Amino acid sequence: LTEMDWIGLYERRQADITTVIRQYPEFPTDVGLAEARRSIAAAAWSAGFSDSEVLSILTRSRAGIEYIDASPSGVRGLWREALLHRTAPQGLTAIVTPQTPNALAPATKPSGPMAADFLTPEEHAIVRETKWWGTRYLHYAQTHVRAFNEQYHRLMLWTILSLYFGPIAAIPIESGHLNLNIFGLNLGPTTSGKSEAARLGRRVIRRLWPDDSPDIGGDASREALTTVLLDRDNKSSWLNRDEVHALFKEMRRPGSWQSAIRAHWTELYDCEVRQIHRKTDAEHSGRDATSYFTMMLTGTEEGMIDALEDDYWTSGFMARFVVAIGGRVESTPEMSRIRIRRGPMANSIDEFPAQLAAELEAAYTRLGIRVRRDMDMDDAAEERYNEFAFEMDRIVAKSKHFERTKPTSIRFRDNIVKCAALAALSDGEPIIQLKHMLIAIDQAGQWWGNLVYLIEQTDSSEVSRRAKKLAAMVAAEPGARMLLTELHSVWGGAKRDTEDLIAQLKAEGRAVIDGNYSTVRGDT
Repeated sequence: LTEMDWIGLYERRQADITTVIRQYPEFPTDVGLAEARRSIAAAAWSAGFSDSEVLSILTRSRAGIEYIDASPSGVRGLWREALLHRTAPQGLTAIVTPQTPNALAPATKPSGPMAADFLTPEEHAIVRETKWWGTRYLHYAQTHVRAFNEQYHRLMLWTILSLYFGPIAAIPIESGHLNLNIFGLNLGPTTSGKSEAARLGRRVIRRLWPDDSPDIGGDASREALTTVLLDRDNKSSWLNRDEVHALFKEMRRPGSWQSAIRAHWTELYDCEVRQIHRKTDAEHSGRDATSYFTMMLTGTEEGMIDALEDDYWTSGFMARFVVAIGGRVESTPEMSRIRIRRGPMANSIDEFPAQLAAELEAAYTRLGIRVRRDMDMDDAAEERYNEFAFEMDRIVAKSKHFERTKPTSIRFRDNIVKCAALAALSDGEPIIQLKHMLIAIDQAGQWWGNLVYLIEQTDSSEVSRRAKKLAAMVAAEPGARMLLTELHSVWGGAKRDTEDLIAQLKAEGRAVIDGNYSTVRGDT
């Protein structure tokens, strides 16, 4: 826009553009800068500016200029990031008449994770206009919960597809076969909808497997888990467990009986169940099996950050997971009301799961698969995947945590190919097409942002983790200030230990001592 255009915008919109574009974090971390850009774009759209005007405003802002200078995707990447927060998902279509939503409570966005965006505006439009099984599943979820945390339900839909199609198809790659199993983590505050997401998914699973459910629970030792999987040779198995952050912390403890489960899960990611030899178990001894092993674990964001250590990433263990992070749910009086289903709605709770299951069964019939088969990928999908992989390489090469992000990015790309294959199979297609790849790459933005957030929060120093908690406590006070005497009293523990934590924050430039006050500034 020209300078005259800017003057016209100010007079036409009655908006103080100067104040908007000057938003800039006091401590310019990657997360803080991204939040500033999001805030600028949101303010501009709220004031009624067009897309081209919003982009012009972003490119004039200091936070936007620094993004353009630092990112290989330049203005294109800046616009992708802005579009991610412009509107809610569109195009959700019902196949059967669902229950009317009852004042659904919006979930607040997570405070830390920032999604990446790997699609162009044109590709976003294609994804919005593509009606596929996942679209209808999300509509089912949105109309059957009181608090809709979309990330939880997205992970659940990929879990269902993985369980259903895992035994019948794989992707032939240079090193062998890429199985379609998914390892997922649902992280978020208590009562934010994680259990609801799993409960809705189970309704569809029960319809797909009325007699032989793949659900094997989540509380089993290595030996017990192996025995269960040996009995499920060539079948899907779904391990699901709540409060998993406690287990991840227990895995770190030397000598713990849970320490071996981490290595076992890593082996099972490749769907091979190794032989066991027990004199007391002749039935299972000397056998091996192929189990299409899928996991969906749930825990709290804070607990997981506290449990993770550098080795979880560098060893490749966390690289096998995709991560959904949901926001806190704001409770409303409407959410507390009981709602009795009467009349036509009395049995509606079973209609949508039956419909969704029937659609997958119809897709399976169209595929005509009698024995496990290899999938293919058309040229357009393959080319678009390669562009995505190259962009991932550029992002990882510039990462401050290269040792963690590099192994994570390699496995992560495999998971995106799996999602593209699952989207194709749900359409009854044995060949991955461009639309399926775009659906998967769209999901990649959300998951990659969550993984990078966890990587950045992971620190091998216990002192640093405790210092972050102390910083968060002070930041919650008015003005992010707290009397030192009060801080020592509330935090507890030895005074010297608390002073060491304050010194750590001062050294990082995140805290100052102002007379008798401790002040935390910047991103906590």
